[in-house]
Amino acid sequence: MKIPNRRNGEEYRNLTFTEDDINKRSYMDFLGGGNAEWDQRGLAQAIFLKKLGLMPENILLDVGCGPGRAGRYLVNYLNKGNYCGIDYNKEFLDIFQNEIVISGLSNKNPSLCVTNIASLNVDICADYVLVFSVLNHCTKDERQDFLSAIPHKMSSNGRMYMTHCGWLNEEYDIGPDLLHTNSITDDNFRVFTCWKANEGLFPIIELRKIDPSRSPEGR
Repeated sequence: MKIPNRRNGEEYRNLTFTEDDINKRSYMDFLGGGNAEWDQRGLAQAIFLKKLGLMPENILLDVGCGPGRAGRYLVNYLNKGNYCGIDYNKEFLDIFQNEIVISGLSNKNPSLCVTNIASLNVDICADYVLVFSVLNHCTKDERQDFLSAIPHKMSSNGRMYMTHCGWLNEEYDIGPDLLHTNSITDDNFRVFTCWKANEGLFPIIELRKIDPSRSPEGR
């Protein structure tokens, strides 16, 4: 397996693995932190969401879930059927599905879907959306298409957390259905200790779905 340039989203789409890669878990080296920090980085994402209020009964959409580094912890935490992970790389999802079986989590009935981030062809009404180190690998058009599409996949009180948002500026339109409610600029929760400053984790942007019934226009 060739380790591609992480800045190029096209490399993520086209990445393939041999049986030997999978057996040796070489795919772990493709994500930041590699094999050495695999568990720590995955667990940190789950802890982060729980500290922000994620409950087992909530429905979660994990955008760009990859091979399930964080997903396996989230599947285990959430109630049956409440986890949905999407990615445009089918081989990553096949690895994730295999990990779910090995970990004895098949009874949690998670949903794993191959879809383009710009179209979000998945049927869900998510209370929480995690976009961890995803949009920083996308083109400007893909980011804008995602921001336009995601409100239609969120519940009326849904919230979304996007990391590695150094790209976000006034050129992007988050639209009338989302409200920028927070910019997390440091590790207040002490959960991201294994990320280096130059990895660009912060700011983490919180966007909330605007409930029309609570807006002046909806009254």
